[in-house]
Amino acid sequence: MTSPASYRERKKLVDVVRRMLDGELSFLEGALIVPRADALEIDDLDKDLIPFMGINSESDRFPLGAVRQHWNPDGLAKLQPEIDGLEKWARKLASDHCRRLIERFGPVAIRREIGQIACGMLCGEVTFIEGAHRIALLHDYSDLPAFDADVGPVLDVHMAYPSLPPTDGREHWPLDMLQAKYPEIPRAEATAKQMLTRHCQSLMERFLEENPQAPT
Repeated sequence: MTSPASYRERKKLVDVVRRMLDGELSFLEGALIVPRADALEIDDLDKDLIPFMGINSESDRFPLGAVRQHWNPDGLAKLQPEIDGLEKWARKLASDHCRRLIERFGPVAIRREIGQIACGMLCGEVTFIEGAHRIALLHDYSDLPAFDADVGPVLDVHMAYPSLPPTDGREHWPLDMLQAKYPEIPRAEATAKQMLTRHCQSLMERFLEENPQAPT
C-alpha cells in the first residue's frame, strides 16, 4: 500500500508539472524539483520521469533559478539564447509526460482509487472501518470537499474509530490489548457498514469510470 509520504510527494509532482504546462514554471527549473522516483514509490526508470533526468543532464551547466542573481548580467545575457533554446527543447520533450503524470497521480486518479477502495469494502476485501481510514488518507489529494455527500460520512467513520486495530498488522498488537479491543470491532464494523454501504456504491459509480482527461 502506498505510504502517506509518497502521496504527498505525488501531489508535489502533480503541482510542479501542472505549473510547467501552464507556463508558471520553466521546464528547466521544474525538472530540478521533480521528486525522486523512490520518494514517489515508483520504478527508478519510470518512462515518465526519465525525460526530466535528461533535461537535468543537459541543463546542469546553466544558471537556473535563484542562482542567477549571483551572476553577472552580461554573462547571463550571453547564455540566454542557449537557455531559451534548451527550454524550447525541454518543453517539447516533456509536455506529454507531464500530462501523463497528471493522469496517473492527479486528483482524478486519486478519486478512482477511492472508488476502488469503496468497491473492496462492498466486496468484503477490506473492512468498512479500514476502508474509511484509507479513503481519509486519500481525501486530501482528491480535490473533494470534506462535506461531499458521500465522502463526508466516510470521514465521520474514520474519526469515530481511530484506535481500532486494522486487520493488517493485528499480529503485532499485544494480545491483552487486542482482546480488550475485540468486543468493539464487530459492533463498530456493523455500524460502519450500515452507515457507508449506500455511499460506497455511489463512490464507485462516480469515480471508477471518471475520465482522466476531464477538468479536475
